[in-house]
Amino acid sequence: MLEHTPRSSATVREMYRILKLGGELFAYVPFMIPYHAAPDDYYRWTCKGITKLFPCFEAIDIIVGGGPTSGMLYLPEIF
Repeated sequence: MLEHTPRSSATVREMYRILKLGGELFAYVPFMIPYHAAPDDYYRWTCKGITKLFPCFEAIDIIVGGGPTSGMLYLPEIF
């Protein structure tokens, strides 16, 4: 949902603030997914961008949740 917030950095800081000490956060952010307003859509992130988006967190594990094919599947009208 972070792509739908105009101030994603502020949202991440709030997540960090309310997270219990020793708690973990799972975040799934888009990269290859096309624009999908609901009502607005602002951002896409690279691996480097994710580390900048979550600077408060000590350890960040970045795992690719899908590849280019999954991104293309969101565009059935092209194929």
